[in-house]
Amino acid sequence: MSQSLLTQLIDLQGHTFLWLQIYSTTMFFGLCFVAGLITRTPVTAKPPADRVTDMYYWLLAPAVRMLARVIVAGLLFATATLLGREISPALFKGFGPVAQQPSWLLAIELLMVMDLSSYWTHRLFHTVPFLWRFHAIHHSATKIRWSTTARVHPINEFFNYALGIVPAFLLGFPIGMVLAMIPILAWYAIAAHTDWNPSYGPLSRIFASPRFHRWHHTMSHEGGNKNFSNVFSLWDLLFGSYYLPQGRMPEVFGLDDGYMPERYLTQLAAPFRSQPLLPNDPTSAPQAVEEHAPKTPSSAPSRLRSAS
Repeated sequence: MSQSLLTQLIDLQGHTFLWLQIYSTTMFFGLCFVAGLITRTPVTAKPPADRVTDMYYWLLAPAVRMLARVIVAGLLFATATLLGREISPALFKGFGPVAQQPSWLLAIELLMVMDLSSYWTHRLFHTVPFLWRFHAIHHSATKIRWSTTARVHPINEFFNYALGIVPAFLLGFPIGMVLAMIPILAWYAIAAHTDWNPSYGPLSRIFASPRFHRWHHTMSHEGGNKNFSNVFSLWDLLFGSYYLPQGRMPEVFGLDDGYMPERYLTQLAAPFRSQPLLPNDPTSAPQAVEEHAPKTPSSAPSRLRSAS
């Protein structure tokens, strides 16, 4: 890699971090203001503890993302070297048959590729016990709102970012287009975590609605081990994890296999604790009737056992 390209990348990371920090901070407090107007919450009202915790995730997310970008950039350069490709700015414009397609077709294909990668990454974090310890932080929220979107442990965030970008790069998609797709996916995720609970009717079998995702935040004997898709719910239909019961709404959210502290720093340390998470008893809740997926046995309520 030439010295000039390395210098360009370092300068780009610095400028990107500044704008990403401004963007994340402005978006968090802006959405707080809009949510307050909609719910008619007084400005002087004390924010709930979980939103304060979410605030730290939002404000520190740019630093986590920039670290992930540096590591992923190193992985991309190493991969390119192994593939025998020259390390140059042209490398990020895409390569092979994929890069020769029209831009509109590239965008559609890239959206589906990144969402499919997100589906399996998400499902992996529910299946592997060690990874679940990190992802459990996101599921610890007992009230699902837009701010819950950023409640993601840095280790979880790194895997989300890396496994979204690296496969697309290996397939030949332009990295510039990949990076431009990330904010679109992020805004869709924010919409899926809103306080509202709409479904998309027949389109719910294609696109993930807020109600679809809210079921994913329920107990594992309901939808907690279903609905892994971010944008296209059709992945859940294809792979047997679709869950959208008719005539009922998701009501109880959070963890059914452990306690999670509320403060930001203690949450970051929680996955590394030597003692297991304190168990709760989810068996008192009624069993869910699933519409398109096999029923989870009541004798195995853990997310980890039923996610595979």
